[in-house]
Amino acid sequence: MKYPSMVTPFFSKVSFAALALAAFPYSQLDSYAAAKKPAVDACNPHPGQTTPNPTRRAVLRPVVTKAFQLPNGAQVNLSADLDTVFSTAVTAALSFAPTDPSDSDLCDTHIELRAAVSTLELNAFEAGVTFGYTPTGATNTVSNITGKTTVKVGTIAMDFSVWECVGQKCTAAAAVPASHLTAGVDVKLDIDFNSVTTSTSLIYNTPLGGILRAIMVDGMNRLSANPHISELNWKASVKESTPEAGMFTFDAGTNSRILPNQSFVVYAVTPTTGVCNVYHAVGYAHTTQVDPVSSVAFVDQILDARGVQPGDVVMVRAVSSK
Repeated sequence: MKYPSMVTPFFSKVSFAALALAAFPYSQLDSYAAAKKPAVDACNPHPGQTTPNPTRRAVLRPVVTKAFQLPNGAQVNLSADLDTVFSTAVTAALSFAPTDPSDSDLCDTHIELRAAVSTLELNAFEAGVTFGYTPTGATNTVSNITGKTTVKVGTIAMDFSVWECVGQKCTAAAAVPASHLTAGVDVKLDIDFNSVTTSTSLIYNTPLGGILRAIMVDGMNRLSANPHISELNWKASVKESTPEAGMFTFDAGTNSRILPNQSFVVYAVTPTTGVCNVYHAVGYAHTTQVDPVSSVAFVDQILDARGVQPGDVVMVRAVSSK
């Protein structure tokens, strides 16, 4: 017995539904689902996403040191020369990019890196002479040492810290120590006290400059590994938005250490009568394509009906490690 009036409509409906699903792009289905219902895990809505740790622009403060006398009587202060060494060490660590200070106002947000040589003691052990300084003050031992002399590092200790600032008010976010021991440097060096009479010649004409550079690199690597670094302020800007595809492009990429499948939050400026801008979150997103100076991101969840628009601010979003 045939039932054309019943069987045919049934298969027609099934086929129509299948074709409709096939024709509807999966990205749009995902976007629709993300916009209509919140993620199950508020900390990590899409398993596999990671917390970005982009390179952050940082103002370098002068390295803090103390003046001291060399055994030949010359007075030296390493601060100015160490500023250049510090800039090199910060750049090598990759987590921060040295930047010039701007004219701060009440709303200026920036990051500062600070370094201090707390102890620098050197021993001309053949002559029984110690010179340099400790936290309590300089060890000014003047002798008749001339010519090339073998010097041994007693202690070189430094402190490194990163500060988050708004205007002129700064708060320490992380701090670490480093020394000649943690940097694993050679503790013996030769110094010709006939030619070394200035801080510049002491840094650049003796192995001391390389020792201090190695300690700074070690300190910056330790600071970069601190978990609080990921909480520091970082911003990018939305340049293009395609709401119908749930995508947008922002102006940071691999040159800023952005990677695919990293999580971000997008903010819009809220009109205010106050002095500084106020931001409110409009969406969560993750990177899908990353190029040297730009990235494409997919919107996982819309938090405001206005959606993501050009000019919005992109910031790091921390996700759980589960």
